[in-house]
Amino acid sequence: MRWFVLTLLIYSIVLTDTVDPVDSGITFLNVGVGDATIVRVDEKVIFIDAGPSDSILYNIDNLPKKIDLLVITHQHEDHISGARYLLERFDVREVIMPRLCDVDPIDVLYPSGAETRKTAITLLDNNDLIEYQYPLPNSMLDEKVKLKLFLPRYGDSVTDECIRVTDTPQVNDNSIVTEILSPDVKILLMGDTEKEGEFALLENQSALNAIADYQILKAGHHCSNTSSGEKFLRYVDPDILVCSTGEYNSYGHPSREVLDRADYLGIKIHLTYRDGELFIPF
Repeated sequence: MRWFVLTLLIYSIVLTDTVDPVDSGITFLNVGVGDATIVRVDEKVIFIDAGPSDSILYNIDNLPKKIDLLVITHQHEDHISGARYLLERFDVREVIMPRLCDVDPIDVLYPSGAETRKTAITLLDNNDLIEYQYPLPNSMLDEKVKLKLFLPRYGDSVTDECIRVTDTPQVNDNSIVTEILSPDVKILLMGDTEKEGEFALLENQSALNAIADYQILKAGHHCSNTSSGEKFLRYVDPDILVCSTGEYNSYGHPSREVLDRADYLGIKIHLTYRDGELFIPF
């Protein structure tokens, strides 16, 4: 897999401050203290989180006015705030987010009370799995990009007890995990999943790609010391660990412990505040 690292570094050099994703691929945006990713397959546009503010709008030049899918991994403001600006300005076809027992998704997405567009909203419960397939353009082999959204069961018991938005660790571990499989690269995005959620994911390996041999891992919870445990990193075995966070933030992200762990395991680190946006082609 080390040939992939060299290719990735070449693409990193040509990144700019704004995204013009005219080619099929994934872009990890630099949104400061927060998380936002764009997946583009031909004319299909998918967002996975949208950052902490309207700054998302200044990072997405030349996108079409239609967003096919907006995934909110969990309902914390550094992931969902930018989604409200997207919903105001784009034709968003579908939103997917985890279910919380004390949160109405309409209130979260449209806090002003004005739902201006007809957007389908899907709420995921524990162990729910949704899969999308998008044909790659100009492919002679009918190649596709597969997108899987999975909500690992959190906790030890199989109960219907719901999670409240104020229960921060549980909300983090209730993040939607996204797997992207293309002919050339395998990517895993963890939302704000922490170590308990990583364990739950390893217990549910059959839902995804056996949780192994990914080239790119978007680390859970901004590379905090509550995520990216050694066992999980060894299972996933990524070439690149992407840490989406802002410089000099009050949370201490990224954790020195996680950075040292990745270095010990031979994993390259991409810090969005230091290295900028990262585009990986499909």
